[in-house]
Amino acid sequence: EIPNFRIRWPHRGIKLRPGMTLAVEPMINMGSNQIYTDQENEWEVYTLDGKPSAQWEIQVLVTEDGTEVISW
Repeated sequence: EIPNFRIRWPHRGIKLRPGMTLAVEPMINMGSNQIYTDQENEWEVYTLDGKPSAQWEIQVLVTEDGTEVISW
């Protein structure tokens, strides 16, 4: 996991290196941001208020020169 917030010194998290591939998975909810994960399969995520939401994945490759989006 790579959190989307700064980790306090001295624990800065992992260093990104060329060759690593990251999956960025934003989730947008029409209602509350409160969610839960299905207890049976431990994978599916639902909103507590039952309103529609969408989640997708973008894969990013870390290169010597920066990054490259490899899938939408």
